[in-house]
Amino acid sequence: LREAVKALNADAWWQNQEFSIARRTDGAVTFTAAEQTLELSDTAIPLNNVATALAVLKHAGFIVSDATMQQAVANTQLPGRRQLIASQPATYLDVGHNPQATESLAEWLDSKTFEQLHIVVAMLNDKAPAASLAPFKRFAPQWYLASTHGPRGLSAEKLAAAVENTPNCLFPAVTEAYEAARQDAYSEDLILVVGSFHTVADILALPHNTQNS
Repeated sequence: LREAVKALNADAWWQNQEFSIARRTDGAVTFTAAEQTLELSDTAIPLNNVATALAVLKHAGFIVSDATMQQAVANTQLPGRRQLIASQPATYLDVGHNPQATESLAEWLDSKTFEQLHIVVAMLNDKAPAASLAPFKRFAPQWYLASTHGPRGLSAEKLAAAVENTPNCLFPAVTEAYEAARQDAYSEDLILVVGSFHTVADILALPHNTQNS
């Protein structure tokens, strides 16, 4: 990438050089660019995406007040990305299906407070389930593994190989896995549904699904 920037004679800003972003232990986020620091509230948007968007505004010379940027970050939501659909227990949906996305998601979970993590997973067969689910193992979750179907379907049994030696239950469909997680979880727990756009779409299509975000 640096070679391409040099060849194009582009004026580039690099994360962790010209700008940076970090989440503090209290959940607050700080963005720094051009020797200025902006305090942000916690956000469900991946921090790298927040940093890139704010850096573009700074680099392009747009004059935007701190209050406007803070409000924009606080109000921005993306369906299917850390989407809160229920509380007590807190229930989130995320379409993440590769190691980069799930590592970012696990880092976000580090800032959350919960008793037990319940993860509902259904993935497609052209993904890397072991590498994608590895970031979550540090939470010692209860796994609810569901099959997907069709030409790209992946069985729950094959998913189980990715989380071997951990508590898990197998289901023929993600909706059944989700219902089981809701039955098992206590109010102070957290449920995460993850693994595919199809997985998230199936849960959002449930007739009793009530979104509160």
